[in-house]
Amino acid sequence: LTGSFPEAVLNISVLTGLSLAFNDLRGEVASDLGNSLPNLELFELDGNSFHGKIPPSITNASNLYLIEVSNNNFTEGLPSSIGKLSKLSWLNLERNKFHGRNEEDWEFLNSLSNCTELQMFSVAWNRLEGQVPKSFGNYSIQLQYVHMGQNRLSGGFPSGLENLPNLIVVELSGNQLTGVLPDWIGALKSLQKLTVRDNIFTGFIPSSLSN
Repeated sequence: LTGSFPEAVLNISVLTGLSLAFNDLRGEVASDLGNSLPNLELFELDGNSFHGKIPPSITNASNLYLIEVSNNNFTEGLPSSIGKLSKLSWLNLERNKFHGRNEEDWEFLNSLSNCTELQMFSVAWNRLEGQVPKSFGNYSIQLQYVHMGQNRLSGGFPSGLENLPNLIVVELSGNQLTGVLPDWIGALKSLQKLTVRDNIFTGFIPSSLSN
């Protein structure tokens, strides 16, 4: 499919799933998406050329459990009201052009701590800079997959991950993270994959990792 976002679908107010993935669509997403499709549960736009921002109205679709918008050209983060989506369990923002340089840019990440069902979160291959907010430690303990690789993150190993005991995958490669790998990594008993390559970590691999 080519062209812009097909606004005709906004007339189907009972729609619960909308996938336009892997086409050749471009332009901006309809601003009244969440108002027109309040029953939406699944929303997929991955593999297109959309740009601009995810419309703030998306948080009015309160039943959303999956948002998949990877592999596009989005530049602005999600609205700070994203925390209203209490059923959200899958959020994939990877391979876009989201930037994070200050507290305002990071605001949508802070609000995700209100998404108590969140299990998978990816912002890999974007343009996020600076330290990972401490609010990351307030995310749902159901969180299992965190992908933040290939950004411009700096500072030490994100301390908030210590509070997420059910993590299975932590992917932080291709950033500018420094310092040592903390001993508490061994407390993440469910961890199966930890990727920290292409950073500036120093010191030893903690022996606790054997746990």
